[in-house]
Amino acid sequence: MKTDNYCTNCDEYKTDKELVNYKCNICNEYVLSKFSTSNGDKAIKRILASEVEANDMITIPYTDDFRRVLGISYNETEALIGLQEYRRIKIRLNSRVEKLEGAWYL
Repeated sequence: MKTDNYCTNCDEYKTDKELVNYKCNICNEYVLSKFSTSNGDKAIKRILASEVEANDMITIPYTDDFRRVLGISYNETEALIGLQEYRRIKIRLNSRVEKLEGAWYL
């Protein structure tokens, strides 16, 4: 999968080598990344599971299907995330989650 990255804060494209933990190497903000799905290209941010909030739209792991987060509970190492029209999923707090930001138009 080809990935393009764009920092909206710095208003410039970034290579994978210029990213530090999916953040811009200059401003330290998450970049938008191109995520190809069966329904077209989407703009996502790859955030930590510990940063997911209610009403975020995230992918079901190992798919390109986005679902709304209904609720989250945490323990010391994992987040238990309830997804709309799906089930709860367990994700390690230090794992990455694809959060939908909109369509890829850049």
